[in-house]
Amino acid sequence: MEAQVQSQLHKAQSPVPLLAVEDLHVRFETSRGTVRAVEGVSYSVNRGEVVAVVGESGCGKSVSALTIMRLLAKSGRVTGGRILLEGRNLLELSDEEMRAVRGHEISMIFQEPMTSLNPVLPIGMQIMEPLLIHLKMSEQDAQARALELMQQVGITDGERRLSQYPHQLSGGMRQRVMIAIGLACKPKLIIADEPTTALDVTIQAQILELMKNLSRELGIALIIITHNLGIVARYADRVNVMYAANIIEKGTADDIFLKPAHPYTNGLMHSVPRLDEPRGTKLQTIEGLPPDLRMPPQGCRFAPRCPHRLEKCEQPISLIDLGKGHEARCHRVDEISTGKLKVEFPSGGASGAQSQIGSTPILEVKGLKKYFGVKAAGAGFFSSEMATVRAVDDVSFSIAQGETLGLVGESGCGKTTVGRVVLRLDE
Repeated sequence: MEAQVQSQLHKAQSPVPLLAVEDLHVRFETSRGTVRAVEGVSYSVNRGEVVAVVGESGCGKSVSALTIMRLLAKSGRVTGGRILLEGRNLLELSDEEMRAVRGHEISMIFQEPMTSLNPVLPIGMQIMEPLLIHLKMSEQDAQARALELMQQVGITDGERRLSQYPHQLSGGMRQRVMIAIGLACKPKLIIADEPTTALDVTIQAQILELMKNLSRELGIALIIITHNLGIVARYADRVNVMYAANIIEKGTADDIFLKPAHPYTNGLMHSVPRLDEPRGTKLQTIEGLPPDLRMPPQGCRFAPRCPHRLEKCEQPISLIDLGKGHEARCHRVDEISTGKLKVEFPSGGASGAQSQIGSTPILEVKGLKKYFGVKAAGAGFFSSEMATVRAVDDVSFSIAQGETLGLVGESGCGKTTVGRVVLRLDE
């Protein structure tokens, strides 16, 4: 038993990573100029590891993932670097060779399953497709494997679901189907691009726990692309922080959350609401906007927004090694890591919003009800048998001037219908 554990540890610590992205450069030719979407990005993923890539919208997270899959738009081109999967450079493979890799060795889960799934194909056929193409299974074996996968990702009543279409499933179910498709051929690596953005918080937790557990059980490596720092803290082994097409910091999840060494990473950490802070406390904000990637700054790309910038920040800088795989791209990294420089961004104290709330309600909702007539379950195509859906049933609330009211709940609980009825968009 001990020998087995040692063997597994040796494999996990193997110097040859499953995936290595080396000095990747990607550009897009547009009518307004050349966009440098990814500049000098390098990172690796080991077998069975969960690596997160985080950053603002437009920083290059998704482009780097699409480049790994060789799914760039026609206007995009790789201008430098290598992407090695177990030593093979994916950028040198022919289109036919790359098609054999996609779905078989590397799978991708996109952020919106409703637009990623084919609306005119049954769920079962979409799960079976990679099995029929890559593994050359018979239709009977592929269907059996599809049922097994649906059970594995927590979809009940699999036989009935196989014949259903995407629009007949909830958002959480559709995302589970996407995961099932990704797992179909037992890939070595799954890239999940914002896999839970469109889902309710409760469903998000279920999907992420499922992906983490499957990674552990099956030894599949995961790249999670996200802007959600909560996901990173809970599920990632290592983290790459991207800003304006560069990786500006990388390290273990503990390094990034407990010892951030780049001002931008510090800013991200302090912009997250905390439950242990007083209500009305303003968050720290990072002023300004990311640079135009058609004309990025020559030096540190975060310098125009950094409250601690120096003259030398206008000079180019590479990632600085802080030890044990922790690296940061900042001229003041030594001061930050030793605590000599405390990174602070503009923020306010308590906003005092409570004192500005009026005493008279400007909106009162009392006993609101909204029912919809739908065709009864099991009714035939020509049947006129109807059933009633109680979308909103006896809802009451009031809002005073200057007050913020949160209306929360899972999909289908009636939140949107309440708003539409209040605005008389639904009578």
